[in-house]
Amino acid sequence: MGSFSLTHEVRVISTGNEIEPLELALSRASNPQAIDTLESRLVIIPGATISGASDPAFPNSGNLTITDASGDSITLRIDSRTNIGGAAIPEGPVDVIGVVGQFDNDEPYTEGYQILPSRLEDVGGEDNGGGGDSTPAAIQELRGLLNDDYEPSDTTTLFSTEGIVTTHINLTTESNGLFYMQDGDFGIAVFHGGAAGEVPAYGDRVRVIAPLGHFNGLLELMPDTGDETTSVTVLSSDNTVPEPVELDFNDAFDPAVIDALEGRLVRASDVTIETIDGNTFPTGGNLTLTDAFGAVFTLRVDARTDIGGQAIPEGTVSIVGPLAQFDTSAPRTDGYQILPSRYADIESAFKAPTVEFTNEITNIVREGDLAVNEYTELVMRPGETLTMTFTATDPEGESITVTSEGSAPASAVWSLPEGPGTILEGSLTLTISESDAGEYYEPTLVTANSVAENRLTISIYVPTEAEQQIYIGEFLANASGDADAPHFNPLQRSITGPEDYDPRSDDEYIELVNAGTESVELGGWSIEDAVQQRHRFFNSFILAPGSSMIVYGGPLNGFEPGIDVPFIAASADAFGFGANNGGDTLMVRNADGYLIERVVYTEFHTSPIGSSTRFPTLNHGFVRQDWVTDLLVSPGTWYNGDSYADPAPVLDGPADISASLNEDGGFVLQWTAEPGRGYTIWTSNGLSQGFEALFYGFTVESDQGFFTDNRPVSEAEYRYYRVTTH
Repeated sequence: MGSFSLTHEVRVISTGNEIEPLELALSRASNPQAIDTLESRLVIIPGATISGASDPAFPNSGNLTITDASGDSITLRIDSRTNIGGAAIPEGPVDVIGVVGQFDNDEPYTEGYQILPSRLEDVGGEDNGGGGDSTPAAIQELRGLLNDDYEPSDTTTLFSTEGIVTTHINLTTESNGLFYMQDGDFGIAVFHGGAAGEVPAYGDRVRVIAPLGHFNGLLELMPDTGDETTSVTVLSSDNTVPEPVELDFNDAFDPAVIDALEGRLVRASDVTIETIDGNTFPTGGNLTLTDAFGAVFTLRVDARTDIGGQAIPEGTVSIVGPLAQFDTSAPRTDGYQILPSRYADIESAFKAPTVEFTNEITNIVREGDLAVNEYTELVMRPGETLTMTFTATDPEGESITVTSEGSAPASAVWSLPEGPGTILEGSLTLTISESDAGEYYEPTLVTANSVAENRLTISIYVPTEAEQQIYIGEFLANASGDADAPHFNPLQRSITGPEDYDPRSDDEYIELVNAGTESVELGGWSIEDAVQQRHRFFNSFILAPGSSMIVYGGPLNGFEPGIDVPFIAASADAFGFGANNGGDTLMVRNADGYLIERVVYTEFHTSPIGSSTRFPTLNHGFVRQDWVTDLLVSPGTWYNGDSYADPAPVLDGPADISASLNEDGGFVLQWTAEPGRGYTIWTSNGLSQGFEALFYGFTVESDQGFFTDNRPVSEAEYRYYRVTTH
């Protein structure tokens, strides 16, 4: 049989054609046969009034109601991609233009008809580049709204601003969005709260409606998905991105000059990058650039780019990226950085092959770290297996070779392609044994072309037997400043705090637990998050077996907690512990700097009214503490308040659970319940894999509890359930 291909395309035949909308009487909307014939047709409803909004402005996305002169109505759909959101809703009758759409979830599909306008003019407004009470402003104007400390002087006005996106990826946590945009010679960062990691594409022209703010001196427009008066709208794509301006490192000494470049694409030409151990870019961190005259500047390597782990080119390079800033104190006149958003933005004639790799940890002993990751530094425990797979390519398509070297456990097996070739793939597999305890390994993959080599080193530390018993048992990332909050004052402080006390940061804490049988000296140990070191044990600190201690935000001196376990204030940062509510990474290192434990958490694991805790044992992952107990915080104890000298608690739960399949294949749980009590449903595909919360806060008002899991039973060979009450 011969082969065939099918090609689809959309071809523009002509432009500028006139479209006359059909006048629509909304009495037709109640007749499915009449309105359905108009679906996708452009219509006009003359003399219509708009209602149903909670405030005087159109929502960024949502439904309103339009009523014509005869009193008949239909839904008005406001799409978030139009320029309507945030604009003032006309008070009187207007002519509404839009296409007839439909959104109906159930058969027969005879309801849910809508009118969809595509621009502000279609609902009686005037397109002024913004919406509602927003003020049109060029980026140049926004950059002029700074006070003497180089912080925004106006953080309340809604500004409507347009520009072309100059970055390639999201440059912040996956819960939010961060990108840079530029209009002519001026640029600005945009921090989109709640954007779920979605950002406009490089070259998109966007309109942003938002107030100004700053993050450590970086001027930002700050729209938020939870605020319908703010928005990010893509106007067009594949636009020509402004040419970067040449960066003079000496401009960093003149705040007026360097700050005017902030947010703009810049180029650092003919510079060298500092040499570090392994000569590969860090996965998140700063390096120093030096120009031909000996002046220096900071290169910021963001952990979300593809730069981390790649070989640092030898000799001179040119680097393109927006000018960023990170200055933790006023005046914000320091901490400027060049921020490339991809490896291709670092231009060199001596680039080594690029390596993309993925680590997968199986037979996990302690949950909390990422099982699948791209870390170059790992902590592993006896019984765990690492499989690192890689793909090596050359940026110029040249032939490359791969070899291995460095230390590794006795179990390590490299699977390397024979080469040479332009794309080479392979793997490293190893399993940690008891005899590896206390060892530090650096298996290294060496890829080379004719001009340079890339050395990818995976650093692996196996904690000693005593170190393996040190856990992060609980952490509070969202301490509250509201005295009425249920988890306020989690550390049981007994007096009014000093003037500089901020409970939102000072009451954050991490709990360290020694579950072993011997004391551990913590002197020289440290605690970090994804940004920086937050605490260092400068003096001796003995953590006894079966005990715990708390490291809390602050203040460093005075106003101490009233808890019954040892505690110490975080010593390395003036802003408290710094754990992010939306997700972060917590790391514990021993006195030699080796990684003892890493915990990666997301917004999903962080309770709005309490701490996050390991459940049901210290080797299991973190859950919101309010899922498992009414004790919202338990610094220094198990989640139910028991001492860590005692075994892991056993939560109460119904003893008479029955299970059955319903006619749709759903798995039905039923139990005798206590009215008014809260229940949490846990599930696992294997008893050795730990349980995850399937549904929490399940309040039962009768003496019978029911829960149906509608996931197909064919998805897993086994499925286990646990029902707990609290």
